[in-house]
Amino acid sequence: MLPVAGLQRLSLVDYPNHLCAIVFLQGCNLRCPYCHNVALLPCEYEPEEVYKERWEEVLDYLSHRKTFLEGVCITGGEPTLHADLPNAIHQIKSLGYKVKLDTNGTNPGVLELLLREGQLDYLAMDVKTRLERYPELGLSAPDGVERIRKSISLIISLAPDYEFRTTVVPGFVEEEDIKAIAEEIASARRYVLQAYRPEYVLDPEHCPDWVHPPEKIRRFVELSRDAVGEVLVRGYGDSAVLGVKCC
Repeated sequence: MLPVAGLQRLSLVDYPNHLCAIVFLQGCNLRCPYCHNVALLPCEYEPEEVYKERWEEVLDYLSHRKTFLEGVCITGGEPTLHADLPNAIHQIKSLGYKVKLDTNGTNPGVLELLLREGQLDYLAMDVKTRLERYPELGLSAPDGVERIRKSISLIISLAPDYEFRTTVVPGFVEEEDIKAIAEEIASARRYVLQAYRPEYVLDPEHCPDWVHPPEKIRRFVELSRDAVGEVLVRGYGDSAVLGVKCC
């Protein structure tokens, strides 16, 4: 059963150009020190009947909002950890919704299955820093970096619409990291630089309590602009990063 941790009934920003609901799933296989969804990290699940009831509530809500909502965003945690994810997406699609999936890219096999079956309309993959630094984020699998690289390739080649995104955390994301990320996602359609929020993090002792200034964000945009089709900035506001397209 899908471990539903919560339902946000309406979002205007999580699915570009669509009104959507957000389904949050419990459990993640990374431990990014700056994670802001700390409650969703542990894989300590509640009894199956609890999740069954929550999933029925999600489907009931969606079935009554088809004339208003356009899409559903499935996020976490890391949604691809769960074997019931493909069936859950099929149920959502059968109600007429578009589906956006948020992922960290560590399970390319699941992404390939969903993409080849036409179950995803939008994919948002976090590329958190340059790939050789992923052990700092809890990625311990020997083939972890290659999995992430494969997910990038699959999304660029198969996803109907997508974005790669990086939360610009000082220390974790600097100019050299942005250059490396841009090389990894070269030819991608869209790259989003997201604002870091230091007030809600997993490990405050290992996270800065400040954010990159606007001039540094502009520099990040310049470094990645030639590699991808579109670079956007999210969470800073138009006035904070003058001259950079925000979303």
